[in-house]
Amino acid sequence: DQLNIVHSNVDIKNLKIYGATSDAFDCDFCVGSITNMLVDHSNGDGLDVSGSDLKVEKLIASNIRDKALSVGERSKIDVQELWVVNSGTGVASKDASSATVLHYNGKGIQYADFMTYTKKPFFTGQTNLQIRTFNTSTTPVCKREDGTYLSVNDVDCAIIDLDVEEMYSTVMKK
Repeated sequence: DQLNIVHSNVDIKNLKIYGATSDAFDCDFCVGSITNMLVDHSNGDGLDVSGSDLKVEKLIASNIRDKALSVGERSKIDVQELWVVNSGTGVASKDASSATVLHYNGKGIQYADFMTYTKKPFFTGQTNLQIRTFNTSTTPVCKREDGTYLSVNDVDCAIIDLDVEEMYSTVMKK
């Protein structure tokens, strides 16, 4: 990872990460805020949070191979503004995490705009992802596994049969 912060209180402002060979920024078991973060060209995720409780004011992610925003392991994250251009996936929430994005703008998403699923079954509890305002002219591609909750513009996304193991061995393989 280009930057990995663990078990910390964070107050990050104006962070710019370019050309990450893996994940750009991992914030594991962090509490705090991120204001004005830019990630350009990451060979992994843009912002990857695990076990964290974060407020994000603005995140711009472009040319992200995997997920622009990956929320996992019982994280809770609230994002005011998320801009994604050319990414594998826009936002993924997994493993009993809860994510809310107030304003989302995305284009050039290869796999799915939004996803909810269980990767590690020992994390019990419902996984949630709510996209309050989806600001693109296209219909969002949602991939929602049974037992999770995913809504876009207050409309529930359909449940699909999602093979998470296969997904991580193909489109999300690192």
